[in-house]
Amino acid sequence: METIIYSTLQFNIMNIRYTTIIVNDMEESVNFYKEVFGFEVEKELNMPDKQIKFLTGENGSGVELIKEEDTEIGLNAIAVSVDDVEKAIEEIKSKIPTVEVQIVDVPNGKLGFVSDPNGVTIAISQK
Repeated sequence: METIIYSTLQFNIMNIRYTTIIVNDMEESVNFYKEVFGFEVEKELNMPDKQIKFLTGENGSGVELIKEEDTEIGLNAIAVSVDDVEKAIEEIKSKIPTVEVQIVDVPNGKLGFVSDPNGVTIAISQK
């Protein structure tokens, strides 16, 4: 088995904004993050086939909980903030040419996406 060594990237990650977790019991999960970390529900989205709750802490970091039928439970995504999304994606692609990356336009600028070797999505936003 070949070991892959990644060199440190040069862009500055300002902070981890949130982590997305697929849950099987929304109420139990919300209570856990409220009681253990002091998070509060900031936003809720209820759709016929999906329920989403955004919880945040005092420092602005948070967790996005998603309950969706027939979806694997566990870590789904991590979101980080950087100075320059395009530069960060460019650098990631130059260091790891095989990685899948994507940049999309959003109302506040651009959002980048990269998948880690385990398939976890990392959302890269510009602060």
